[in-house]
Amino acid sequence: MTQGRERRKFPRVPIIVEIYYQSDSPVIRSRLADLSEGGLFVDTVNPLPPGSEVNFRFELPGKAGQSPVVGLAKVAWTQPTVGMGVEFVRFGDDSQDRLRAFLREQQ
Repeated sequence: MTQGRERRKFPRVPIIVEIYYQSDSPVIRSRLADLSEGGLFVDTVNPLPPGSEVNFRFELPGKAGQSPVVGLAKVAWTQPTVGMGVEFVRFGDDSQDRLRAFLREQQ
């Protein structure tokens, strides 16, 4: 186990879904690779710099017809040409409640 994983407050759930995010650029479509109550990992060859704030949205698998999970996150760390870890800052509507319920179902 790496030191970074030991410091995590919430367990990660591996999932693969599309994520749309935007900082000071047009909306970018990428792939979300894992998810927790505290944040997520985005697979991207062009990660944003640490500290960047991003508006995001993604759909939870198996929840067709539900609104996407939306909110604001901050880039916590990056790995060049691999991706970036982001921490949730705040959520829109009932996104946080739906995310928590989904993660409980997965564990």
